[in-house]
Amino acid sequence: DIIQGCGPDSSFQFYENKENWDVTIRKFVNRLKNGEMPPPLITEFKNNMIHIADGNHRFAALKKFGYKSYWCIIWFNNEDDFKYYKSYING
Repeated sequence: DIIQGCGPDSSFQFYENKENWDVTIRKFVNRLKNGEMPPPLITEFKNNMIHIADGNHRFAALKKFGYKSYWCIIWFNNEDDFKYYKSYING
C-alpha cells in the first residue's frame, strides 16, 4: 500500500479542503484523458511503508482514472530499510 500524506481527510499530515482537492483531481483526470502522462510519484520508504512525498494529487487522479500501477521513485533513508524492502519484494 502507498500512504497518502495530503488530501481532504483530517488524518493526513497536510489537509486540503475537499472542494479544492476535487477541483485539482478533476484537472489531473482531464489531463490524463487528453493523453498526458504525469511525472513519477516521489515516495519515501519509512516505517516499512511507502509514503507519497510528492504526487498526492497525481496519485488520486491516477486511481480515479483506473490505474492500478504507476511509476514511482522510492527513496530510502538508510541501507537497512533498502535491504528490508528488497527482501520483502523478492519474497
